[in-house]
Amino acid sequence: MPTQAVDATIAECLAQAQSDSLEVRISALTTLSALTRLSSHNRDLLAHSQHALPLLLGLCHSDPTLPLALSVLLHLSLNPNLKQPLAAVPGFVPRLKSLVLSPSASTQAAKFAASLICSLAMHDKNKAPLGVAGAVRTVVDALGCSAARPHVLSSLAELVQFHGNCTLAVGAGAVPVLVRILGGPAEDLGATCVVVLARMARFEEGIQAIRQVEGVVGALVDCLRRGCMASKQSAMEVLARLLEESDELMREAAGRDDFSSLLADLSIGGSTKLREKAGLLMKMMESSDLDWDVEGKPARGGNSMRLDGERRDDGASVACKNTSTADGSPPLHYTKHNTPSMQSFHPQCSLMPVMSHKTLGPCMSGVSAHDGKEVCSNGHDCEAKLFDAEGRFRSSIRSSEVND
Repeated sequence: MPTQAVDATIAECLAQAQSDSLEVRISALTTLSALTRLSSHNRDLLAHSQHALPLLLGLCHSDPTLPLALSVLLHLSLNPNLKQPLAAVPGFVPRLKSLVLSPSASTQAAKFAASLICSLAMHDKNKAPLGVAGAVRTVVDALGCSAARPHVLSSLAELVQFHGNCTLAVGAGAVPVLVRILGGPAEDLGATCVVVLARMARFEEGIQAIRQVEGVVGALVDCLRRGCMASKQSAMEVLARLLEESDELMREAAGRDDFSSLLADLSIGGSTKLREKAGLLMKMMESSDLDWDVEGKPARGGNSMRLDGERRDDGASVACKNTSTADGSPPLHYTKHNTPSMQSFHPQCSLMPVMSHKTLGPCMSGVSAHDGKEVCSNGHDCEAKLFDAEGRFRSSIRSSEVND
């Protein structure tokens, strides 16, 4: 359609949009929505028409014309050169905030309003003004109950890229809500939540808030198992930040049965960034100062398989400080193995119990194989120490049996 014809149509529609007849107003807005849906040129023509923006904003206060007026404004916001002028229209952002939070607003109207906030926030120069205007707190408050939650999450993802808005979101209590949604059944929402958490984790106040939420490690590990590639990458980024500074969270993550296998799978079949992060986490677990039990899990209390000996990095076995056990038998030693299976797939198995001069078999799923027939150097039968009555390798050594 020629520019002059479009100008004429837009002028006629704007005039009809002020009619007392509801049907005429709806018809005019429907035409404007169709004109601006696909044509960026038509959007510019409408936006620069006299009094067009204030008129459309005024129509956002009337329920019958509200969704149509919002759709036209959303189309206009798609043009990069119109994002800042739209955000600067007096009363526009406050109206969008009220629609997102209003329980009386229709679901369609709330979705349009949240999408408009997201579209405006894509312009970097709008992020700070939107935060100052209260948009960050609005979208955080809407996370709990809004029917437009996917659109609200998208808005928050755009807003928190600005450091100041991240601080506002943390202060508004966004992190616990995001973790709760991440651990829920809605995988599409969880994918957006973990992206938001990853962006917040880049700032100190964000990672501190994430670290304080109970269950966040479990939710992130679950995301590694069932999420899409993008959400797995974001979850791995947050986990790396969390675990590098907290032995407690490292212990919690490593204590999950499938964590090591997940890291191994991602270190082979993930994207480039996923492989790098998975390898980093595996090295962190291997070099951590945590104690590991014989099943390859973090020790919780007195059943640690690391006794009072010194751990060496040269692969040599390390004897306990005590020279003998309670019954006079020689002490257990430990050998650090460097087989590919352990280094690549089960880093927790880096310490394994051995007899005085005999190394046990390779680590398989955290438990060493043994034929149960070795004897200590002094001739004592050690089978009773490491094997139960049925000849099965014991999963732990009680402190009463080994004097460390």
